[in-house]
Amino acid sequence: MSAVTIYFDQPRHCVKTPMPNNNLPSVDSMLSLARAETGLHDIGEGDCLESLAAVMDAMNKDCVISANGLANFKAEVHRVFVNRLRFAEDLKRHPQILDEDVSDPIVILGMPRTGTTKLQRMISSDPDVQRLEYWRILNPAPFANAIKGHEDLRVEVGRQALRKMNELTPEYQETHSLAVHEVDEETFLQIHTFKSQLWAVTSPVPSYWKWLETQSLRSTFIYLRQLLQYLQWQDGGKRNRPWVLKSPAHNGAVDYMIEQFPNATLVCNHRNLIDVMPSYCLINDAAWHAYVDTTDLIALGKASLDIYGSEMQKHLCLRDELGEKLNILDLRFADVRDDPMSVVRKVYRHANRELTPRREQGIRDWLARDTHQGVRKYQYNLADYGLTPENISAAFGDYERRFAHLL
Repeated sequence: MSAVTIYFDQPRHCVKTPMPNNNLPSVDSMLSLARAETGLHDIGEGDCLESLAAVMDAMNKDCVISANGLANFKAEVHRVFVNRLRFAEDLKRHPQILDEDVSDPIVILGMPRTGTTKLQRMISSDPDVQRLEYWRILNPAPFANAIKGHEDLRVEVGRQALRKMNELTPEYQETHSLAVHEVDEETFLQIHTFKSQLWAVTSPVPSYWKWLETQSLRSTFIYLRQLLQYLQWQDGGKRNRPWVLKSPAHNGAVDYMIEQFPNATLVCNHRNLIDVMPSYCLINDAAWHAYVDTTDLIALGKASLDIYGSEMQKHLCLRDELGEKLNILDLRFADVRDDPMSVVRKVYRHANRELTPRREQGIRDWLARDTHQGVRKYQYNLADYGLTPENISAAFGDYERRFAHLL
């Protein structure tokens, strides 16, 4: 089986000895291990090796990786390489994969912590859409030893990953729940290019973000489209089912999104940034602990402002540049939270999609099962992350002025 992402050998609160000079293995050695496991050689097109080198260079410059962090990183890279190798081989054997039509997803944008996950999961409970479930995101390529007629082996690998995560970082689950058969965001597919915002936000590597801002993300979105075609092909083809996607990482890249998905319906959630930013920092504190022992909360706050302030500014510029080509619907977080079915109806009208009784019932069933409705109120402290209303407004001033009626 392919390696599972996020390995922890010890509880995160134990005292651990940092690895000297991070002791990162070479790109070639990690690729050789994946090739040895799969017996395959071709990792597909693109510049993923150069992008991985940029990730590793930033890690060496910006942080001291813990022993657990080194194990996590090696496992993550190994998983990505194994999936790339298997995907490239399947493309050679089945070139018709790239004939799959994935042109019309519903794509949910907006800042993190604005109800994007809830909205994606609601709409994904429509039985006539395609679900981007966690186990599929984790390993988009089938395992070589899969047995037809039995549960997909990737599902059990997903369970193992979640058990380990729940054991060692329960606070992550409390702020962003994961389940093996629940949907999540496609940035976990985009990390297969090593040119993805997710690498910048889930580890303390500000120099990688500076590098990423100089790069074209076209290859990242091409690979995302191809992986969605691959997953759709595995699931029997489109059958009139659109994908339901979501990611804050798309805010500043909607041009690439509509280039690769020209019939996409875009939805953007909005919420007061005084609530958004510390909530986002809270969840990413847990994510950073996958790589380092101690999180510099001030650095986390600064990175969050730098990344999302820049991305929302790009988003505003792209809105002006692309205009109606974006086919975008703006929504209030409070409505997603308090009146979800009215929001779903708005989205379906905007997408020219009928909300049949069968589809509505699937969504209502999910809402009835949702365990995060009003169960916990989080306490946020802006100052813990070096955040103030003033520096948030400095980073997001144009955005706040433009969407004040929705915040």
